[in-house]
Amino acid sequence: MLFYVILLILILVLSSKQTINYIKKIQQSTRPKSSIHEIQLFNDDNQELFTTNTSKGNLKFYNKNISNKNKIYILMLKKVYKVCDQLKLPVFLSSGTLLGYYREGQFIAYDYDIDMGVFAKDFNMKLIPELKKQGFIHYRTFTSNGKLTELSFYYKNNLIGKKAKIDFFIHYPDEIIPNKIYWMSKNIRTKEDIKYRISDFDIKPALLLNQKVLVPSNTDKYLNEHYGHDWNIPKPPHWLTKTGKGYSYSSSPKSIVKL
Repeated sequence: MLFYVILLILILVLSSKQTINYIKKIQQSTRPKSSIHEIQLFNDDNQELFTTNTSKGNLKFYNKNISNKNKIYILMLKKVYKVCDQLKLPVFLSSGTLLGYYREGQFIAYDYDIDMGVFAKDFNMKLIPELKKQGFIHYRTFTSNGKLTELSFYYKNNLIGKKAKIDFFIHYPDEIIPNKIYWMSKNIRTKEDIKYRISDFDIKPALLLNQKVLVPSNTDKYLNEHYGHDWNIPKPPHWLTKTGKGYSYSSSPKSIVKL
């Protein structure tokens, strides 16, 4: 009798061990893998982000390509602020880059450039040669009525090619309405000037994906005046929609002034 009792106990112990192991296997197979945030601090010698072929850039921004874009954009900002700190030039996030920082805490997935602003009273033309030393290519300058309005740069030899792009918009006090400022761009298709006008603002330090940046002190007010009260609702650009209708920098912002 004792023999059968011991045998029964052994069978129960073995069965329970198998059951526990089986449960563990299920838990391991269904448990989400631990993930590291895709934005990490990295050194300039991270070769996986670079290529000698500058013509690359026909990448759709999703999955790994978004990760590569974000890493390269942070590297670009790191170099820009290194130069601007040396020049004592307070450049700040503007337009779509500011919207991404405030609404999403990162760059907007479908955005294809970095937007920066600088007040005309602070601007220094040394920015161009100093950025060239950091690996940027100055490829475009816009002016309007003799005023410098926009400078554009590519960051050379990287995996997203000419989508590694940064625009600097010069912000001027408005001549018509007190306490307002404006900046300008051009409609690439029609070559017409585009003027944006919002309330004047101060700037303050902030962090974008661990990178120190400057932003308008009242970012909420900036976004309300520039994009409208529904700025917190993502609006895909026209080139991403099947109908061709969507957000356009040349017509959608509420801050656009008729010229």
